[in-house]
Amino acid sequence: MADDDAPGPEPGGADHRRRPPVPAGIPLLANTSAGRTVVRTLRILPPGALPATETADAEPAATAAPSGPVRTRETASDGYRHALAAHQAAKPDRQVDPELAAAYDRQTRALIAQRNRAFADQGPPPTSRT
Repeated sequence: MADDDAPGPEPGGADHRRRPPVPAGIPLLANTSAGRTVVRTLRILPPGALPATETADAEPAATAAPSGPVRTRETASDGYRHALAAHQAAKPDRQVDPELAAAYDRQTRALIAQRNRAFADQGPPPTSRT
């Protein structure tokens, strides 16, 4: 078996796969990006070379319970409330560009007309649920 062939269940079997070649530029790019030699070689592992992680059966890690009551906007400090009010007051009003609104309307009408032409033999389109 050649060095770059991944082992299969039987030689010449349907599961026989070749490992992809290592792109020569990857270590060079990594070293150039880091500004020093951090990658000397790169080895591509065959499929199934690492054991599968047991995520389905493993119990989630226990997280530390928060100490004290849950903090909400109602229980927040006066400084937080003041900062939040200042932020909300400084929020600019949403400006709609009239040209973009007109283009949106034209495209919507064109799509509806195209749909009506394409599906004319199927009857009227369904009504909106909004």
